[in-house]
Amino acid sequence: LCAGLYERQVALVDVDATNSYVVDVFRVKGGAAPSYAFHGMPADLFEVNAADKHKAEQDKFLPEASKWSGRCPEILTATWRMRRDPEEISWTNKAGEKGTLRVPGAERVAMGDDFDEKAPRKFIRMYLMGHAGDEAYGARAVCMQGSPASTENLYVKPRDWKGETVFAAVFEPFAGEGFVKSARLLTPAASLANANASVAVEVTL
Repeated sequence: LCAGLYERQVALVDVDATNSYVVDVFRVKGGAAPSYAFHGMPADLFEVNAADKHKAEQDKFLPEASKWSGRCPEILTATWRMRRDPEEISWTNKAGEKGTLRVPGAERVAMGDDFDEKAPRKFIRMYLMGHAGDEAYGARAVCMQGSPASTENLYVKPRDWKGETVFAAVFEPFAGEGFVKSARLLTPAASLANANASVAVEVTL
């Protein structure tokens, strides 16, 4: 639990009539070491540039093979591709029990009658800045209650928690090709250890 500061500031920035990106600044002060969390939309492809990525033991996730851990580079970049077609997901739990789950094509469901097989694939990309060396970890979450679904979850946890931090990220949703060339932190990374720090980022299109 956090008894101090727990605050999110979000800015939606229009690039043109079609594209926008989001700047997300999340401030935490007090409590146990937090994990910044994001899972994107139901995805059939997930890529992350975490360093030293390896299999990891984690609770609360079902597919053992999907669990991983690594370290954040200067800019942690992760990309989710929205699942277009229905898929049968296979899983194995810690006891070695196997199962399958049929999940719908998220893009087809979201678009409804406007779905176009020839349209570009849909993505969202995250750029998390200023947390080099912190732990990055994740796994696939499988929902078998209510509407069946799966998500690729990503977390970042400070390796040396001193009671406060700032998570600064840029999110780029796009169809086909991305429009963000780069995103970088202009504020010194060390200042993010102060939850009240001013934060400036540069986004190059």
